[in-house]
Parts: sequence; C-alpha cells; structure tokens
Amino acid sequence: MLNRGVRLLVTLILGTLGFLGASGSLWAQPVPVPLEHELKVYTSTSKMVYWPMDKPVWIRLASSPEEGAQTFLLQTIQELAEGGRQEKRTEGIRLEIPGRQFIRWVNYLTEAETLYKFIADGQPPETNLNLTDAPIYQSSRMTYYGRGLMGTLRSVDDLSGIENAYLSVDGVPYSIYENPLNLNQEKTYIVRHYAVDHVGYASKPVEVLFTVDLTPPTTTHTVTNNFLGDILSRQSVILLSSGDQLSGVREIRYRFDNETTTRKYDPEVGVTVKDLLDGEHVLHYFAIDQVENVEIAREYKFELDRTAPEVEATLIGDVALVNDQQYVSPRTRVQLDASDLRAQPQVIEYRINELPYSEYVTPFIPRVAPGPVQVIFKSRDRLGNESEPKTLEVVMDALPPKSSHEFTGPFFSQGLGAVWLTSNTRISLSATDDLSGVQTTSYRVGNEAENLYERDIIIPAEGQYMFSYWSVDRVNNREVTSPVFLIVDNTPPQIMTIFSIDPLRVEKEDGVDVKIFPVNSLLYLTSTDNSANVRKLEYALNDEPYQPYGETLFFDKPGRYRISVRAEDNVQNQAVQVTEFRIVPQQ
Repeated sequence: MLNRGVRLLVTLILGTLGFLGASGSLWAQPVPVPLEHELKVYTSTSKMVYWPMDKPVWIRLASSPEEGAQTFLLQTIQELAEGGRQEKRTEGIRLEIPGRQFIRWVNYLTEAETLYKFIADGQPPETNLNLTDAPIYQSSRMTYYGRGLMGTLRSVDDLSGIENAYLSVDGVPYSIYENPLNLNQEKTYIVRHYAVDHVGYASKPVEVLFTVDLTPPTTTHTVTNNFLGDILSRQSVILLSSGDQLSGVREIRYRFDNETTTRKYDPEVGVTVKDLLDGEHVLHYFAIDQVENVEIAREYKFELDRTAPEVEATLIGDVALVNDQQYVSPRTRVQLDASDLRAQPQVIEYRINELPYSEYVTPFIPRVAPGPVQVIFKSRDRLGNESEPKTLEVVMDALPPKSSHEFTGPFFSQGLGAVWLTSNTRISLSATDDLSGVQTTSYRVGNEAENLYERDIIIPAEGQYMFSYWSVDRVNNREVTSPVFLIVDNTPPQIMTIFSIDPLRVEKEDGVDVKIFPVNSLLYLTSTDNSANVRKLEYALNDEPYQPYGETLFFDKPGRYRISVRAEDNVQNQAVQVTEFRIVPQQ
C-alpha cells in the first residue's frame, strides 16, 4: 500500500518491434465476401497479452492477482494551461505504434519504477499459396500447371500469431484451411485466401488465378508432293500439325515402324520418306505440351501398290429394311463413295436398270415410280484400274398408307361429316400400306397436341371437336389428314308430362304428394334433346311393361296411377321420370 503524500507518475511508453504490411489483392473485388472477425484481446500460453491497436486501453488497479479480484479504474488527469486546473477524463489510451508496449509506474519521491509489458498488434497476417508437385508454364497471360498439382496455404504473423487461415476455391464461401488442396481437375481455378491473427485482424483476400492442364495436344498429319491417297513417293513429305487448347504445344516427336528412338519434328523440313524401303510402313507421332502432357502416339500407315478402287452405295433419307428387302421413298437419294488404298479414284459411273451408264456427280433419286429398282455402279482410279460392277436393289414406295376409323359403343350420324357419340364410345384407328408397311398412326382431338395412336380413344368431355388422324409408313410417306367432326353428348333428353287441366288438389298419400285430377283428364307426353335428338319415347303405366308413346293418354276410370316415362336419344343417353296421380269422379 502506498504512503500518503507519495505521488506516482505513470508514463505510458509505446514502442514497436516492426510493421507488417497487408497483402494486396490481384483483383479489386473479392468474391465471396470474407467472414466477419471481431477484434479481441489475446493472451498467449506464456501469459503475454496482445492488444488490438484499434481498441483503446484503460488502466485498472487490482486488489490481488487472482481472477475476479476487485479492480478500480484509473482516470486520466490532464492539466489545463489556464489557471492550472486539473480535469479528470475517462477516455482510454489510444495506441499508435504496433509492437512491444510498456506501462511504467514511477515513484515520484524515490524515482523507483516498475515496467508492465504487453504487445500492441495492429497489422493483419500475410498468406501465400504454394503450388507444387506439377510442371509449370508461364505464358504472357496465364500460369499453367500439369498433373499432380498440390496447393498449400502458408500464413505468417509477426505479433499475436495466426488464429486461422481461410480459403475459397472458385467462389464457394470461405472456410477454415486445414489440409493441402488436391487440384486434380482440368479447369481455370480462382483460389482466394486470407488469414486472421489472434486479435482479430484479417488480411485482405488474395486471389490466385491459374489453369490446370491435364489434356495432351492433338496432332494430325497431311501429305504433300506426288502422292495418290496413301501411296507415297520418295519425294513425298508428311506434315505434322498439333494443337493444344490450354498451355500450348512444346514439341512434336515421331518415329517410323519399329524404331526405338524418336526424333524431334522440324516444321521447316517436315517428315521425309526418301530413306525408307518400298512396301508398307507406319509413322508414329505424338506431341508434348508445355506442362508435359504427352499425347498417345498416333499412327499413319502407307504403302506402295496398284489396285482398283472400292466403291460403296449409301442410301440417304428414308430407308426401311423389311424381310431382307430395302424400301425407299421418292425423297431417298443414292450416294456413291469410292476409296482406294493405293490410288485416288478418278471417276464413278452408274446406271439404273437397263439405262446407259452416267458419271456420278451428286446423290440422285433412283426413280419416282413405285416398284423394284436396280442401281449398278463401278469406279476407276487414275491408274486406269476399274472395279467390278456392284448392284444395289431397292423397292420404291411412293404411296402413303390408308387409314380408317371405327366407333365402338353409342354413335349416330346424319351425314354431312358430323358424328354424335358419348364419352363411353371408343374410337379405334387402323391403317394399311401395300409396300414398306405402316410405321405410326397419329391423331389430334380439337386443339390438343398431336398424339401417337396406341389404344382406343375416348373423349371424356362434352363438346364439339374436329378429330383428325393420319398414318406414316416406314419410309415416312405421310397420309393426308382425314378430319371428322365429332359431337360428344353425355346429356339425356328432358321429359315433360302435361295434363289437360290443373289438378283439383294435392293430397298426402303414404307420405307422397299425389295430385288429384277429375275423370276424363288427358295426359300429354313429350321429350326434347339439345344435341343428338330423341330417338324414342315410351311409358309404363303402373306395373305394365314399357310401350311406345303415340297418342294422348285418356283417363276415364277413377283410381291411383303411377306412370314411368323413359326417353332415349340417338346415342343411348336415357332419362326416366315417374309421376303418381289419382283420378276421381267428377263432383
């Protein structure tokens, strides 16, 4: 405890051990947004206190070193120039320089002093992405890596130390870096990273852009100077050309036949064959890109010989093979192609049936008329070798199928192309074709989309529909659409019972309201239908069977009657109406 009258002078000395600059970003806008990191005070395992510079410092006196001991905040005393007054202020101390800091307590009388040390940290860490274990090539615009690329994140902080490093690959949210990255996909990576020290200062995110190239180049060859197809002379030169989508081609190498060593390709010279023996040979060649992706060796076989060309016919367009017979349509063309391993074909000739030969120029239609067709063709090379004639046999199918429809269930037609039916009526379609056969049958109901016919068709909703259908044969000859106007009627007729006079009264009999009419009353029956029209109207009096209604019913005998009236329209929609009444003597 300090003696009375002893004044203590406390001087805060701010020192520094160095300054760590923030790592710059390669791009102005980091994506994604880094996490939020709160500034905090950090105590190391050695009990050293690290204080974030952006937090002000207050000084308290503690009654003991124990946790939870009572503390007392010291107020700053600032002397004012005018009048020498002192003003107590409670503002914290603002740290200005990072590094080691000392709080010095000085006994005013004895000048004995005690230093209290802590470290001010105001600079974020630095991070660096090390890319290793793969070949590297730096172009003017991009850095390329080959197979086996690993990425390791290294972070350093000179003061409070690294709390965590954070990593984002290709725009995913930042997460804590824990293990090295295995960058084994061929693509352009954008790796963003930053670190946070123990007092909460985060470095600016660093973006690293690079491309992993795992695909080797693709190389092709061409032949120049005195050659026919794959027949090469000693003056012939094979030119190799290679392309690579990413890092680019470093070199092309080649060898002949069974040679064990390869040679580097010189584009100024090409590959010469003047030192090879006559006969069959194979050129093996491949390319290597800038990050050591090696192309699988390609082969080019060539030889010296004399044979006639091979000519083949191809049918372009509508073709159907039915029972080992090829059917074609008038849209089908015959394409002739000739090839020769030793000499380029000079001409292709063909004839149709017994007509004279013609020179083939472009794919042609054999003929339009239906029936069998023979196309006979041959080829001749530049050396005069002519192939044996070949024959292509086809059948021309120029006519479309014929389709028809059939109704199963109630339907009714009065001609003029209109058909009444119900939702219980099934529509079935059938088609025939004389040659290649029917491929599909399709239909459309009203404005609905086209449907492929597979099973009987029903139309569930009442209304008027334009129903159309057509078939296509196996060589795509399409039938002209056949439209049918359909009226779907699911509503039964309406029945009306009309007595000649009004009832005398209404009485309750057996819980039923019964109208009372006098003797000699007449009963008229009638029925109407809003669509298919009434086909029949019949009635049953009391327990008698139904009979057709023809004349007005006359009741001249007293008694209780029950009449059941039944009406049916032309598509078998039925309605039944039952009426009970009593005939009494006239009074």
